[in-house]
Amino acid sequence: MSILPNNGLDIEEYSSPQLSPSYGWRLDPTKNKIAGWVDGADSVAQAIYLMLRTERGKYEIYPEWYGIELNELYGKPRDLVKVRLPAIIEECLLTDARIQRVGDITMEFEGSRCVCRFTVQSIYGEINTEVEYEV
Repeated sequence: MSILPNNGLDIEEYSSPQLSPSYGWRLDPTKNKIAGWVDGADSVAQAIYLMLRTERGKYEIYPEWYGIELNELYGKPRDLVKVRLPAIIEECLLTDARIQRVGDITMEFEGSRCVCRFTVQSIYGEINTEVEYEV
């Protein structure tokens, strides 16, 4: 028996990966506009793009589990970034239940810039992804 009140909420629902809706607005980041609709693999690719560019806990509009935590890497040695960044990316993306695996991560450094390339296995198939960070 739990001493916590049960208000009909399933706590597991809020602590496990969330199955995000696949049908939604298509965002055009080059024009900063909504450009129609997106579904399936394109929806997951868009979700990946947004999650990897949203700092976790910085914006009140997003749940506390949404986004990536890069703060611990800024100004750190490249060797530490090489070890931690793949795990941080994987932790970020696996909060979406449509994403099954993140793999084949490669990193290239130029000064403080790091370009990461990797493959995401989703319920819709494989998505090749590239993201760039200043660390």
